[in-house]
Amino acid sequence: MKGFNFEKNLSHQENAVKSSLAVFDGLQPHDVLVLEQQFINPVYNKIEKQGIVFNNIILSARQYSNNIKARQAENKINEKPNVQSNIIDIMMETGTGKTYTYTKTIFELNKNYGIFKFIVVVPTLSIKAGTIDFLKSDSSREHFKEQYGKTLHLHIVESLKNNKSKKSFIPPAVTSFVNTGSFAKNSIQVMIINAGMINSETMQKSFDKGLFDKYTVPFDAVGATKPFMIIDEPHKFGTSTKTWENIQKMKPQFILRYGATFPDKEVKHKNPLTNKIETTYTKDYHNLIYTLTAVDAFNNNLVKGIIGHITEFESGKNAVVINRLVI
Repeated sequence: MKGFNFEKNLSHQENAVKSSLAVFDGLQPHDVLVLEQQFINPVYNKIEKQGIVFNNIILSARQYSNNIKARQAENKINEKPNVQSNIIDIMMETGTGKTYTYTKTIFELNKNYGIFKFIVVVPTLSIKAGTIDFLKSDSSREHFKEQYGKTLHLHIVESLKNNKSKKSFIPPAVTSFVNTGSFAKNSIQVMIINAGMINSETMQKSFDKGLFDKYTVPFDAVGATKPFMIIDEPHKFGTSTKTWENIQKMKPQFILRYGATFPDKEVKHKNPLTNKIETTYTKDYHNLIYTLTAVDAFNNNLVKGIIGHITEFESGKNAVVINRLVI
């Protein structure tokens, strides 16, 4: 991915980033007062009845709700806020720059709130490879370093090779992610993991050597850093799946889901005519704060269109040539 140029300040991407940040209006960064403080994100989030507690600073349920409502009103979204959920949804059509948008959001969250440990969750190895290529590319690194003076340090979780040693060790990517502290001021720590690895024994079993001298299970060690999480392609991660259950073991403070489509959920209701219980399906949104639909993207020339022309030949009726013109 060398040599490509970014178009700066595209309005749809800027609006998505601003919408995400606006959810945290009123939040003040606060250090976690524990021995491992320098290895942990400075903001702690816990959902409670009275709202969201960030260490000793409370972002009240009302404020959290108002922040979300304000963004929904601004972006003409008719959804109710869910103050009991730490999930923030950003809908963007495929091809409009989701990866760029969430990468910029990572830098902005670091700049504004001091968050320096993020997990990027992707569904497949192919998407994982594409994400890594983008984030590692010279153009991407230079582009964001020019704006923020920092780069991303990637920790890529992969399958463990057979170890002939009698002792077992936590995967290197998990170890480096957990053990890198806030003293690494010129970089932001990003752990990239795919669904297969999330569901693997590697992340759930106990190893001989632990982190922080107490966490021997990778999930527990990662969760101790109080990470922020990005989920790409959320429709692949339904909240009733085993994968989602394992995601929760990493104890993300907030989960920002970026996708063109989202998981479905069942809704049961009584038919007033038949008096029978019926099941319908609807999108399982959690605090949807930004939408860029396929129609919006096409109307604003954000996704290219294709004109197809089919040519048939007298000789060889089964042979056709399809010419495509990208517009």
